[in-house]
Amino acid sequence: MLWQEAGVAIPGGTGLRPGGFGRELIERALPYQLGARTSYELGADGVRCTIAAPLASEAGRGAASAG
Repeated sequence: MLWQEAGVAIPGGTGLRPGGFGRELIERALPYQLGARTSYELGADGVRCTIAAPLASEAGRGAASAG
């Protein structure tokens, strides 16, 4: 998944800024809980976030719900 916002003024431009809960979720929780690969880039005019997570197969879902 790619999420991108452009044309958004970022006060102070780019650089290290404290993150909020959403950024914490993207950078820490999704990789830990889902095995996802994520990136979060804060640019001068917006943000770009990518999330790549494995999908469960049909066979895997059926076996898990049968028990």
